[in-house]
Amino acid sequence: MLQFLRAARAAATSVTKAAPVTLVAGNEAADLDSVVSAVALARLLSDRHAPRQFAPLLNAPSLILTDHNDPAASLLAVLPDPHIVGIMDHHADSGKHTNCEMFRVIEPVGSATSLVALEFKDYPFDLPLAKLLLAPILLDTVNLDPAMNRVTEKDVEAANLLLRIIRAEDPAFDSKALFDLLQSAKFDVSSLTCAQFLRKDYKQTKCKKWELGISSVGIAFSDLIAREGGDLQNVVQSLREYTKEKKIDILMVMTAFENDKGFNRELIVFSRNQFVLELFELLEGHSDMKLDWKNLII
Repeated sequence: MLQFLRAARAAATSVTKAAPVTLVAGNEAADLDSVVSAVALARLLSDRHAPRQFAPLLNAPSLILTDHNDPAASLLAVLPDPHIVGIMDHHADSGKHTNCEMFRVIEPVGSATSLVALEFKDYPFDLPLAKLLLAPILLDTVNLDPAMNRVTEKDVEAANLLLRIIRAEDPAFDSKALFDLLQSAKFDVSSLTCAQFLRKDYKQTKCKKWELGISSVGIAFSDLIAREGGDLQNVVQSLREYTKEKKIDILMVMTAFENDKGFNRELIVFSRNQFVLELFELLEGHSDMKLDWKNLII
């Protein structure tokens, strides 16, 4: 795997017309499923279609999407008019890019990496690649637990395929131990600052006339303030800088956490202009959302 990554880096930094490179891009949240599906798919396609080159990096004349099926604004800023040749995703189909020359696989499975593994089920996976592929499948499906309603038959099929390969070389391999390790790492946010939280799970979209950014944060807003020395203005400054960096009209921070009252959610809406007032009016019109608004003096 390291040999492939070094070769992919070299190829991506020396692109020529005679030696083009196809980019394999995960979504901008860059979670484990997105990163692994992109890296693994680039590796597997490089083997299948040699000498054609594929790289899980950002600048290339053609593009393959994993874990999303329409390029994010941040990617389009780097590659304004990408030639999309393949899609492998498990989100709702946007209906775009329907003429992919290589493949267009969009299925509602628990993990996009399951689709990658099954697409190459006849490939002789080595042990590191098999473990790499298994990791996001376990994490996204909560260790294949049907009670969580996130696992499908294809996720189970992909996981079993990979487990057979892994246990052929490592009979004592414990998938539950791997899941527990991944789950612990995923929720270990002890060292993150407010700015890092905003980037950790971020999506961007167009909503009516607004460019809208959404950051999902796994702690309460009060805890976010505490991490910034208890000073709300420090948090506001992080929101302001991130909004400017992303060139968005509105930034929404969605928190999710548990306390002695059970599971809670909060929605923090930040804007540098009047757009935020228009969004408030729009949200207040949805009485079914049962929002309890609180104004913050900043």
